Amino acid sequence: MSTPSLLGLSLPALEEALAPLRLKAFQVRQIYRWMYNARRLHPREMTNLSKTLRETLEKSYSWEPLLLEKTALSQDGSEKMLFRLPDGHRVETVYIPEKERKTFCLSTQVGCKFRCRFCHTGAMGFRRNLTGQEIVFQLLFALNRYSLPPTERINIVFMGMGEPLENLPALKEALPVITDPEGIAVSTRRITLSTLGIADKLEEFIRLFPAVKIALSLHFPTPEGRLLYMPAQRVHPVEESLDLLRRLKERLRHRVTFEYIMLRGVNDSLEDALALEKLTRGIPRKFNLIPFNPFPGSPLLPSSPEKVDLFAERLRKSGFVVTVRESRGQDVQASCGNLFALAEETTTLEEERPKEG
Repeated sequence: MSTPSLLGLSLPALEEALAPLRLKAFQVRQIYRWMYNARRLHPREMTNLSKTLRETLEKSYSWEPLLLEKTALSQDGSEKMLFRLPDGHRVETVYIPEKERKTFCLSTQVGCKFRCRFCHTGAMGFRRNLTGQEIVFQLLFALNRYSLPPTERINIVFMGMGEPLENLPALKEALPVITDPEGIAVSTRRITLSTLGIADKLEEFIRLFPAVKIALSLHFPTPEGRLLYMPAQRVHPVEESLDLLRRLKERLRHRVTFEYIMLRGVNDSLEDALALEKLTRGIPRKFNLIPFNPFPGSPLLPSSPEKVDLFAERLRKSGFVVTVRESRGQDVQASCGNLFALAEETTTLEEERPKEG
């Protein structure tokens, strides 16, 4: 039987896990603050606890719920981390440093069952959901690894491996820890959830976390296109999610971002742009155009920069905010749609730094 871990637990869950030790409430809160506010991932670093308690914590609980197995550092500064789970499965997390903020792309599942044709993760198939603890630990480990203080401006995007709404119970465990002012203390306004659209679960998520930004992976302006490239359209028609967003638009505290991957000769015409406007009518919205990132075995090609610019300009003429996502980490397959957790595809820790020149 594996040793339980405390890392990633909410305060009520931590109190329950530590109940056998008969600690006082202030001692449990001290441990909670050490893990999240101070980002200390081992009891030996929790210096205001007694030596006896630190030794007990070290012996009684696991302090490595995920093992950082390998990393890959991009020339642009992004880093992909490959974690090995206790059951041997692997999952990837991406750190994207920028001048004004630091972004962490977190995974919610090992693999993905929806098999979108433009996403490498789908080729893995679905292995299992991550636990709430495993979701939190990805962030906690990365914050500790890069020595980012609690005052650092960070963004979190649930755009890694998996469909987040398919693992809603774990998100409901993880987000309170991430957003708790005494926890990791990330504002909900700096968190984005990306989903292909599962209407009933999306409604529950918006009710629970109305300030979290929603990014709907739309990608095609017609049902035929989604059926061909996104098989989930059969069981989760995007029209249901669009109708939901229209109905809940007064509850949303932000505009919905419609993510749209640009595929050469597939969905990048001006007629597609017009159809996209029509499809999303009635929803406070903006558009994020995503250049396709090729991966081994895919016959798809990215739209030319000229096509992307024309598509974006057509949407802007209608008054919409349009951004074109910059592909980060493409040289180490850390960019959008490229996560595929196989150890042999990632450099070793000793080789993680790119050579000069």
